[in-house]
Amino acid sequence: MIVSLFKRFGRVCGRTFFAPALILAQLFTAPAIACSFHVNLPDLSVGDRIIQASHIVLAREDQDKPFTFDPVISLKGDAENLEIPLLVDSVTRKRLAANSGDFVLISKSAVDDEWRRLAYVRNQDRELFEDMVTAARNWVESQDASSRFDFFATLHDHPQATLRKIALTELDKIPYQHLRTMPVRLSAADINSKLNSRYEIPWVPIRILMLGILGDEASRAIIRKAIAYIENSGFQNNLGAWATAYIEVDGAEAVDQLTQKFLLNGATKPKSVEELLTAFSLHGSADNPELKLAIDAGLEQMVAASPQMAVSIARIFGAQQDYSKSDLLLKTMNSGALRTPSELLVVASYLSLAQKSQQSTQ
Repeated sequence: MIVSLFKRFGRVCGRTFFAPALILAQLFTAPAIACSFHVNLPDLSVGDRIIQASHIVLAREDQDKPFTFDPVISLKGDAENLEIPLLVDSVTRKRLAANSGDFVLISKSAVDDEWRRLAYVRNQDRELFEDMVTAARNWVESQDASSRFDFFATLHDHPQATLRKIALTELDKIPYQHLRTMPVRLSAADINSKLNSRYEIPWVPIRILMLGILGDEASRAIIRKAIAYIENSGFQNNLGAWATAYIEVDGAEAVDQLTQKFLLNGATKPKSVEELLTAFSLHGSADNPELKLAIDAGLEQMVAASPQMAVSIARIFGAQQDYSKSDLLLKTMNSGALRTPSELLVVASYLSLAQKSQQSTQ
């Protein structure tokens, strides 16, 4: 059956075509991360930089060479004869001069040999950063992602802004099903107070998800109010994160509301539709039959209204390795509603991978 679909794709292209599933898997490479909606966050976190580093040092300004760094303490690699080609900026100079126990955490990548400043380290936080470097060795050796998650989860409410933001950046990379097991120690008011700060913009989506995970009445009220505001204002920033949190607290009812208010609304921006589908996919593996039925019903209504949305469903759910939408997508493909080569390729690829996944579990 799947081979015939690819032959059909070939006919549309005007040539015979067959794409092995191994190649087609490249179409679905987005990870099932906690926050698929983040903005302005680096591709590599501090934790990633520590793991990749050949050298990590705690440095201060070299008293003999103003504006240059002296690697005072080595946390990873041999610091002897190291020269750090980074300048100490004026603000850091003054801060280090006023605090003799403070350092700057600097790494040299084993990948590209680049030196990077990772964090300013206060004396009272030094031991925690040293523990972070030590723990990173265990993350690599044990290949246990949960230990890395646990380390940074404990810092999500740290009073020091640098450590708190490092932790939130790490949590942003965690698979959502793992993130939602985290005990959130912040109150809804604490989280909400940071959502409108221009200094906290990169961490707004992960904080929204934390509201959903917290799930108390105050959190529910904030989330429902945000969804109503987005609907009425048309301002759709962070809709995916809000939708994920909304489903977390209100389940199937939230899916029904999101479908009617946004997915079937022609005014919803294409990017926001993709974010909503991502929110649905993040909840697609939940052990909640009612929720799964609501998601399936919403997707069916969406495809009935716009068959081309089958392509987005295939790509987004395929990225999560959720192949439960095969019947809907096969029905759409067989209807002849998808006609362009790119549309057919994405949906056929999903169906091929779904078939292989099913075979591997038999």
